[in-house]
Amino acid sequence: MNDAWYNAPAMADGPAPLASMIDHTLLKPGATHEDLVKLCDEARRYGFATVCVSSGNVALCARLLEGCGVRPIAVVGFPSGTAATADKVRETREAISAGAAEIDMVLHVGRLKAKDYGYVESDIREVVQAARPRAVKVILETGALSRDEKVIAWRERTGWARARAWPSSPSSALHPLESPEMGRFVVIVIDSCGAGELPDATAYGDAGANTLGNCARKAGGLRVPTFQGWGLGNITAIAGCPPASSPRAAFGRMSEQSQGKDTTTGHWEMMGVVLEKGFTTFPNGFPPELMQEWLRSSGAPGYLGNKPASGTEILDELGEEHLRTGFPIVYTSADSVFQIAAQEEKVPLQTLYAWCEAARTVGKRYGLARVIARPFVGDRRGGFKRTYNRRDFSQPPPKGTVLDLLAQKGVRTIGLGKIPDIYDGQGIAEGIHTEGNADGLRKTCEILDRMGPGFLFVNLVDTDMLFGHRRDAPGYARAMAEIDAALPAIAGRLRGDDLLLLTADHGCDPTFPGSDHTREYVPVLAWSPSRASGADLGVRDSFCDLGATVAEYFGVAAPRGKSFLRAVA
Repeated sequence: MNDAWYNAPAMADGPAPLASMIDHTLLKPGATHEDLVKLCDEARRYGFATVCVSSGNVALCARLLEGCGVRPIAVVGFPSGTAATADKVRETREAISAGAAEIDMVLHVGRLKAKDYGYVESDIREVVQAARPRAVKVILETGALSRDEKVIAWRERTGWARARAWPSSPSSALHPLESPEMGRFVVIVIDSCGAGELPDATAYGDAGANTLGNCARKAGGLRVPTFQGWGLGNITAIAGCPPASSPRAAFGRMSEQSQGKDTTTGHWEMMGVVLEKGFTTFPNGFPPELMQEWLRSSGAPGYLGNKPASGTEILDELGEEHLRTGFPIVYTSADSVFQIAAQEEKVPLQTLYAWCEAARTVGKRYGLARVIARPFVGDRRGGFKRTYNRRDFSQPPPKGTVLDLLAQKGVRTIGLGKIPDIYDGQGIAEGIHTEGNADGLRKTCEILDRMGPGFLFVNLVDTDMLFGHRRDAPGYARAMAEIDAALPAIAGRLRGDDLLLLTADHGCDPTFPGSDHTREYVPVLAWSPSRASGADLGVRDSFCDLGATVAEYFGVAAPRGKSFLRAVA
């Protein structure tokens, strides 16, 4: 059966791409140890996407599949979905503890046929809550459902449902279904792509900042024909990207109401959280009591650094000492961030991540926003290089964000890049790691090929991490050109009522002294396949307007902000 039954992706030629879309499944009650070993061996050999087994067998499969890239899935409530919700929740938690990377739950067919839709929705929501941040697919026993019941199940926001025909109903053909109420909303955050100083920039030491404008000037102009046609040059003056006479996208810029200029603050405000008091920063390094508490909690052998620093410069300064001692390198910036760097062969990634978890727990009492794991490779000064095994450990946002409200409504959110980390998984149904912008842009296209109605939230980090902080204006310009070149393929995958919105979370002007973020407006470009031209959105009062627009699109009341949906949809 085709998993994405409502909008099947085009199949690539050859067995490898096809295998990578298959859940290799064994759910028969009499499955033996030998059967499961054979199942996992086949999945490894042919490159299947997953192995799908009953929850009681997932621990063995997780051990057999460790390190090979094939994900173990546990099925709960099998085969009829009639187990009590509490039993499904308990089974879900046990399966995740045993190593399940995803949960497939069976929809309660009897309750659906009895029109008890409140129970069906609550049953799904409880399992999704228990599984977070793992993905959950809902199985519809299509052989037991009429076409009208399939449509009703979809309207009950079951996410993207995996269809399975009963063995007793070989004729249970599936018909393509489209949600009559939901499309797909895509937000791509170009990290640090600021669009001019905010009125209070002087208080942050950022008077004159304009990431886009100054970068373009320093680099001899941007080469971004798609952005230009969509109206990026209508937002702020950009060398090489003049204003469009008839922009294809709606355009504008947003002000930040929260105190701060960091990733967490900007992303949280997008989803309706305004911080009246910013997170604590540590311009003189972290206090001794915090560091000692972290050492006790983490078990780290010691530390080096503990000061504000450039991430690349501090590796040259302390990297060789780190290799001699095994002590992690701790540093901060102008933002509220605790960064821990360790060489990947000297300190295993899981150890580094555990140290970061401990720092997040301890740091919460000190007003710390975020901890970042900064793994690197190399063995001598000048040869150290950070890797894409970076992970962010943000404090959890307050409850009631737009992401939370979407999840409660049954809207499935996929977070790509560091999005799941920034929100600590809250409201994220599926989180996908990326290794830089090229990987993120490619995965955005792949997700759109198989994604049903829902919200796709993407962060492209290279503009900030590789070029903004390192004050590399030509590199920043190349990154913008790379994104620009990918936009037609992304836009070409949108249909009907889908929307694509591009923005940023703060600035990081590569022409400014130092290596810190800059306090700026952020651009907004909103493209719709159903509109021939865009509108001028003006200057929005808050990043919250983005979240309000997403919320209105999915029929949810946002906690704050003014939607501009009617101007772009």
